[in-house]
Amino acid sequence: MRTYALSAAVLAALCVAAPSAVAQAAAAQSCKGGDAVFRVHSDNIETTKKQAADYKPGARDYYVRDFNDNENLYLKAALSPSRRQDWLGRWKDPKFVKCMNIALDELAAIAKKTLPSYRPSGHTVRNAAEERLLLTGVKDLAQATVLSSGLASSSWKIEQNRRGIPVARYKHGMVHARYRGVDDGFCRIVYVNIVQDHAGGGTYGDSRAVYIKSEFAGCP
Repeated sequence: MRTYALSAAVLAALCVAAPSAVAQAAAAQSCKGGDAVFRVHSDNIETTKKQAADYKPGARDYYVRDFNDNENLYLKAALSPSRRQDWLGRWKDPKFVKCMNIALDELAAIAKKTLPSYRPSGHTVRNAAEERLLLTGVKDLAQATVLSSGLASSSWKIEQNRRGIPVARYKHGMVHARYRGVDDGFCRIVYVNIVQDHAGGGTYGDSRAVYIKSEFAGCP
């Protein structure tokens, strides 16, 4: 009887000490299922959680995959309160919002462990003139401190139309920057291409910078 009483006391103490954990587990269980839209978002978050948890420096050249609009909105909503408010504020279903908040909190906890080790890779070619041009492709760079920049290759990649005729050539570039006033605590890798439009006769026009996307990254 003494052993049973001790176990009951321990269990009671655990329940008192961590009611939020018990409640969160129950809430997460209630989020199982849902409609087709919820399941799509839930599955995407699960994929993001798995990739974030599995990330190791040098294992791959991206942290988590993109889904829509050339970004992973789930990671951004998980880590940035303002992005989360903006996204979840569009939904009128309180259960959807509650369940997404639980999933995003779980993703944030995972990302905060592995994302700090994610840094730029593969952009080691240096060219002072082209790196200066890269910076012009980042519209909000005035709000940031540039940590590094570089190109993926010194040679041009050719873009062709369906008939195999060149329309442009380009180089992949990136800018690693620390932004001031962000609410997520992470730096950014901003991807920018150097592009020259085909001018005919095997010639190309002047170089211009084309913004591609921005993603979270660790800071030095």
